[in-house]
This record gives sequence, C-alpha cells and structure tokens, in this order.
Amino acid sequence: MMTNYKATPEQEDAIARAWAFQQQWAQRGDEDSACFLELRSRIERLELGAGIHNEVKKAIKQTYSNCSPAVQAILDAYQLGPIEDGPSAAAVLRALADQLQMDKPLGETDADVGVFAAHHAIYAQILAIAEELETV
Repeated sequence: MMTNYKATPEQEDAIARAWAFQQQWAQRGDEDSACFLELRSRIERLELGAGIHNEVKKAIKQTYSNCSPAVQAILDAYQLGPIEDGPSAAAVLRALADQLQMDKPLGETDADVGVFAAHHAIYAQILAIAEELETV
C-alpha cells in the first residue's frame, strides 16, 4: 500500500534544485544523471497510473452503490482491486453461492422440498468449482 508523503516548502526547493542539477549533468552526457531522470519519469508515470486507478475504482463503486445486496456481495468479493491484489474467481463464486443458498424450503410441498434439494445441489456444485479453481 502506498502512503502519500508531502515535502515541506524548503524540501521542495531543495528537490527542485537537485533535479535541475541532474538535468544539467544528463545534458552533458552523464549516464548516472540520465538514469536518475529516467527513474523519476517512471515513478511519476506509476503514481499517475495509481491515481487514475483509484479514481476509476471510486467511480465504479459509486455507479453500483444502488445495486441489490446480492450484486453488492459479488462486487465486494471482487473488491475492484488491482489484478495482483484482486480476488480469485473462486472468491467470486463463493460469494455467488452464498447469495443462492437457501436455509429452508419455501413451503412444505414435495415440489418445495425438490426445489430446496436442487438449490443445495447447485450450491454444492458452485462451491466444488470454487474449490477446484483454488487448486489451479
């Protein structure tokens, strides 16, 4: 996780002078200064990308804030996080299975019992798929 640190005005001035110094040396062909400037450029691009990602993530969450609890559970499982930190497909399937699980039959007829059994079979199959995905 990144933490934002802010330089004081005095530090900002010193940093600006240091980068100007590196720029001068890079223009004179100094390879170390050129490397420092290249690294700085890459870091700035990464920071920009992280900021864009966070804004997109926030916008997506706001867009889906009025969804049903079932959809919210899936989105929460997915977390809309970066790929390397994101959940597996198994986590999403488990959240889906939890939304489909029935605690008891809807009624007392044989049809209700059959629907309840089918729901439990589907629930178990989704969990089996999730478990298999976790081993891949």
